[in-house]
Amino acid sequence: MKSLKNAFQEAYLQLLHQHPPTQVSVKQIVLVANTSRSSFYTHFANREQLHLYVKQQIHREFFMHYEIKNPHEFSSTTTLNLCQHIIKYRSYYQHALQNTLDFHHLAIELSNYLMYVYNDLDYAIFASFGTIGFLKNWVEHDFLISPSEAAEKLMKIGFTNWASKVNI
Repeated sequence: MKSLKNAFQEAYLQLLHQHPPTQVSVKQIVLVANTSRSSFYTHFANREQLHLYVKQQIHREFFMHYEIKNPHEFSSTTTLNLCQHIIKYRSYYQHALQNTLDFHHLAIELSNYLMYVYNDLDYAIFASFGTIGFLKNWVEHDFLISPSEAAEKLMKIGFTNWASKVNI
């Protein structure tokens, strides 16, 4: 059985399809979740606290895709799972990637995970901001390509030897 917190999260994400986060009300959330305001306030002090909870849950799942024990395990499957995650939470990412602070937070946090893959801070930062920028563009253009195509492009870009592409 799904918890009330999960029901509130699902209702909130559903409402994000139609409204920006600041326009989603507790009244709407409890209506969609088919529960009471008192149940909502038992779990969350306000809508902002629910937003933070949802953000933490989604970001945790986002970064789970990068928790690999061996850098050689990083594969197209990892990237495909990430792209499928973005699609699953599209209503959240359509708003979050427009927010400069959320964009920056995701990119910086991702660079920490990519340090393990590249073993070089500069590459990790370049790849993380590029990855989040690519995903932002994909979201903004309403997922014109499939998750598998997006994953393939991300892998190609991520493992390009950029020095070979530039004539200096």
